Amino acid sequence: MSFILSKQAGLEPEFIAPNSFIPEKKAYIMPSCHGQGSLYKEYYELLKQRVYDGATLYVSNADAFFTEYKDFFGFRITRTEHKSDLKGTFMLDGTVIPYAYGQRRLIEPVTAKVLAADSEGNPLLLENAYGSGKVVFLNYPIEEQMLDIAYAFNEKRHMIYRNIFKGVIDSKRVVAANDFAIVVENKNTVTVVNVSDKEIDPLFTFNGAKVDKVYYGDLNKIQPCDAVVFTLAE
Repeated sequence: MSFILSKQAGLEPEFIAPNSFIPEKKAYIMPSCHGQGSLYKEYYELLKQRVYDGATLYVSNADAFFTEYKDFFGFRITRTEHKSDLKGTFMLDGTVIPYAYGQRRLIEPVTAKVLAADSEGNPLLLENAYGSGKVVFLNYPIEEQMLDIAYAFNEKRHMIYRNIFKGVIDSKRVVAANDFAIVVENKNTVTVVNVSDKEIDPLFTFNGAKVDKVYYGDLNKIQPCDAVVFTLAE
């Protein structure tokens, strides 16, 4: 689910095996975390260093326990409700996004900025500066919950990723504003897939890049479950 949300948002995600060396990237995603041992300490410290050096880390939490909530995430947990049926929607940059809890953590911000809250005012999405970078915490496991939701990708959940990683996404050479246009870059070859059942305009933005040749399809009109393939000029 996290991979598809990333592609909808405009990211180019790569997978890292659990407790493996963490390469230098601008963005990191830890979706729907569980348990008391999500990462070995050495990798947790390395991830924190990557953030301190300027990266953005996104964490969505199911029931994982992390150390240094105050110093790293910028908040305190005042109480944990191990079962909560509270659900609803919140607004993020003008977009309505649904939320639902399993385990609900009641949060008191310290240095973190609250980006969204639930219907009772408890923080759902928080952002905290850490060194030159930032860490963003989502207080429910959105990716895991989507496994049981029909048409889950039609409800703008990817806008959380797009909001968090806006700087990374907007710096790409090819950006498609349409939610159902999935961009895949392979060097100078770009494939854009329409993952919907309707014809779409991908709404391209080219940052310092120009289209060289279209090999398949139409740049302004992609048929349902079809694609456009083109190259960028050197």
